[in-house]
Amino acid sequence: MKLQIQAPANPGKPVADSCKPNGKPSVANAATPGSDGPNSGKLIQVSKAAINRIQALLVTLGQREVDYAALAQQGFVSQHGLQDKSRDRQDIDNELLRLRAELTTAMSAHQ
Repeated sequence: MKLQIQAPANPGKPVADSCKPNGKPSVANAATPGSDGPNSGKLIQVSKAAINRIQALLVTLGQREVDYAALAQQGFVSQHGLQDKSRDRQDIDNELLRLRAELTTAMSAHQ
């Protein structure tokens, strides 16, 4: 898969999320501290929406991990598969922590 990244049309503004290789929304560096422009309010909305999506995903991943644990205990899947599911959940959990930190930064910059 070849990734094409375009330079932003307006330097200092965030690149569209569709240009990012991992497809995860990022709100870092989208607003300068102390800016009260319209972008800081949008930044907070984007952060909250991303957090809601990740929280919903964590519920699903947690259930999947529990299901795999039961299957691994019964011998239907390998322990390695269970470890993969646990690692996936932990990665998304870390992503949630990062997004919450970005929201906190955006909210303090908006004040």
